[in-house]
Amino acid sequence: MRVLLLEDEPLAAKRTRGYLARYGRGLAEAGWCQSVDDAHSWLAEHPAPDLLVSDIELLDGNVFRLFDEVDLPAPVVFATAYDQFLLRAFEANGVGYLLKPYTYEQFAAAMDKVLALFGLGENQGARHQPAGLSADTVAALREALRGERAQYRTRFTARRSSGVTILPVEEVAMLLSEDKVTFAVDARGRRHPLNQTLTTLAEQLDPGAWFRVNRAELVHLPFVERFEPYGRDRVAVHLRGVQGAAVVSRERTPEFRRWVEG
Repeated sequence: MRVLLLEDEPLAAKRTRGYLARYGRGLAEAGWCQSVDDAHSWLAEHPAPDLLVSDIELLDGNVFRLFDEVDLPAPVVFATAYDQFLLRAFEANGVGYLLKPYTYEQFAAAMDKVLALFGLGENQGARHQPAGLSADTVAALREALRGERAQYRTRFTARRSSGVTILPVEEVAMLLSEDKVTFAVDARGRRHPLNQTLTTLAEQLDPGAWFRVNRAELVHLPFVERFEPYGRDRVAVHLRGVQGAAVVSRERTPEFRRWVEG
């Protein structure tokens, strides 16, 4: 069985590779993709895999976008840090899961379940192809992820020619969009290009700590030093370590004041 790994973290991918090789029993890695775009390219150039082992958050966004755009008949074992609400949803639809950080024993148990679905486990009958995620299942899981997320984004990943830079959320003062590129601005005012749109990132961040002051900027509350009137019915927000100010749009100013006051 050919297994495609969808995982943005190299160390996590290395661990899964090792577990897969140790497990054996006809399962072998077919490829590794760190982003939705990488997965699109891989699937266009290779036969469909028999199984996916997939994280939920990849370098360029949520893996559900891939399931929306590509018809994949293969079952999915999710390797995720999300809570039992989502995991029970996957389980009810016959899809395995691994809760990070997972052990080899947990990985092997998930693979045993996959082989049983294929009719290849011990004391199983004829082989049959298990169904992949239906459109209804994907929609339900996306809604659950939006409304019942156990945790918010904890890091950003900035891709450069020299590699991928990891930015913990607590070290980022603001996010901004400029010339169709999204940047994370760190505590020293340095800009780091991100792959996701500002809107996508805004949905993944804690609304108690992040506020979208206008169409192009989100500010992080721990870095807000002060704000002051800016023209009529607007305010300018000054952030620690960042030059200049982020101007709150007129329609968002009342909500911004309530947000700052808690």
